[in-house]
Amino acid sequence: MIFHRSPCVCQGKLLIFIITGQASGIKQQVQVHHIVYDNGEIPPSEVPRTNTSYLGIKTSAQIIKETADNLCGRFNDTIGCIRSWDFGDWNYPVIIDNIMNLDLLFKAYNLTANNRYNEVAIKHAKTTMKNHFRPDYTCYHVVSYNNDGTVEYKRTHQGKHDESSWARGQAWAVYGYTSCFRETKDSIFLNHAEHIANMIIRRVKTEDLIPLWDYNAIQSPETPRDASAAAVTASALIELSTLTQNNKYFT
Repeated sequence: MIFHRSPCVCQGKLLIFIITGQASGIKQQVQVHHIVYDNGEIPPSEVPRTNTSYLGIKTSAQIIKETADNLCGRFNDTIGCIRSWDFGDWNYPVIIDNIMNLDLLFKAYNLTANNRYNEVAIKHAKTTMKNHFRPDYTCYHVVSYNNDGTVEYKRTHQGKHDESSWARGQAWAVYGYTSCFRETKDSIFLNHAEHIANMIIRRVKTEDLIPLWDYNAIQSPETPRDASAAAVTASALIELSTLTQNNKYFT
């Protein structure tokens, strides 16, 4: 069981293999049997309800722990982040999408009391906060690190250009930091989530609030829009409204 969006790992889908085998980019064997889900959009409370008993293999708690162990195996203590891709010319790429995987680490911590899961999640969130975000709280898609933990470069691989604001990336960010506050109660994450939310509210000007695929794209009838970014953002803002008691995020 890994987080996967083909062709790379740790980028957004919760995948449990039906066949025992070695997952792309993960060195150890993963023996889990399965079902496929989109991870980040599934509430963490729903993950343990995944019914694997009919497969006669493993409990949901075991699967969550194995997945968390795989994520931790991709964490570098010097860099302070979980590695995303195993392809391309970057040395150690970390994508904003990875912030969505932290919910699973927090769930594993709650199930096992193993503080390593909690430590990895918090360190990844703080390193990403430090290096992925611009002064206006928009974020880069990819930050690649040198082996000593310094930044190699910052890019927006799936956006309009490197300095643009890819809509789905901004959605991952507000959802991820809202979740981090929910799980840790650390106000640093709440403040960051609110800054991102306020930026999104300012930047999204379409009549139905479904954003252009990139905030820096030219607004025209022909410009693609991103309904998934709208859905993820809406989910984050609804939860944020309950955590802050600020009704503007709900309305």
